[in-house]
Parts: sequence; C-alpha cells; structure tokens
Amino acid sequence: MKKEIKIEDRSEKAQEKFADHLMSMSGTIITATTIGVLVVPLGAFINSYIAPNTQPFSWNALYSGLKNFNVIVFGILYFAPLATAMYARSTALDIYDRLHYKSNKKANPSIKRDALKRAPYVKR
Repeated sequence: MKKEIKIEDRSEKAQEKFADHLMSMSGTIITATTIGVLVVPLGAFINSYIAPNTQPFSWNALYSGLKNFNVIVFGILYFAPLATAMYARSTALDIYDRLHYKSNKKANPSIKRDALKRAPYVKR
C-alpha cells in the first residue's frame, strides 16, 4: 500500500494549486447552497400562480406547518455547508499568505504572522 504524501511535502506550486482548488470548492458550495435556499422556493412560489389546479401560495400555511425540529434541521443543513465553505476559504487564504509572505512583505506589510501560523497544510 502506498504511503500518503502530505500537502506540506509537496512543492509550492502544488500547494498553491491545492489552495486554488479550495477556493473554487468553497465558491461552488456557497453557490449551490444559495440556489437551493433562494431559487427553489421562488420557483415553487411562481409555479403556484402559473400552474392550473394548484393551491395559491400561502405564507400562513407555510409558517403553520413549521415545527421547531424542522427549523433546527434546516439550520443545520443550511449552515453546515456554509461553515465548510468558509473553513476551506480561510485555509486557502492562509496557504496563499504563507506561500507569498516573503515576496509581499515589503509590498503589503498588513499580512499578519498569525495567519501564517494557522495554515495547517503548509510546511512551517
């Protein structure tokens, strides 16, 4: 069985590509979550007025059908992907800061050393 190679053992270019992937993944997760929460209900709302033989949309019916358990489950299913996306984005930014700190130190002194310590996938 092959030994797994850790990201910190990879070249700087490979680490940067990994950070690019994390940024892309986080953007995709945020987009998919937003579409699921905004577009799907909007489509159901519009469909209730356009399609024949359907009941019109009612906010009262929507709120009366909600239970506390449903709200908690929805919150978990909504915020878990967003938290994952924000963690991936934060990790990617930490990798970028770590890789480009030396070249940008004079150009951008606002890069904090704390961000460099947080980058878990970058060789310290």
